[in-house]
Amino acid sequence: MSGGSSERLSTQTDLFAEILDLPLPPVVKQNISYERQRKGRPALPKDLPRQRIEYHLDDQQMAEFDSVKPIGEEVSETLQYTPARLVVLEHARIK
Repeated sequence: MSGGSSERLSTQTDLFAEILDLPLPPVVKQNISYERQRKGRPALPKDLPRQRIEYHLDDQQMAEFDSVKPIGEEVSETLQYTPARLVVLEHARIK
C-alpha cells in the first residue's frame, strides 16, 4: 500500500514539544559472587605416590641458542596403573 498513513496527525509534532524533567531511577549496584565450576577431570589425590619425569632440551637444540635458562615449567599428571599399585607420573616440561 502506497497511500498516506491514517495514524498521522497534523499536530503530531506538538506532542513532544514540551521537555519534561523526569528524575532518573536510582542506580542499584549488586555485588555478585560465585565460584566457577572447574572443567575437566578432577585432580588426582595428593596422597598417591608420585614419580617425576623431567624433559629437557637435548644438546643439539640447546646449541641453537646463545644462552638457555629455565623460566618455569608446565606439569601434567597421568595415572599409571600397575596391578595392586597406583603411581602418579608428573611430566614436567621445563620452559
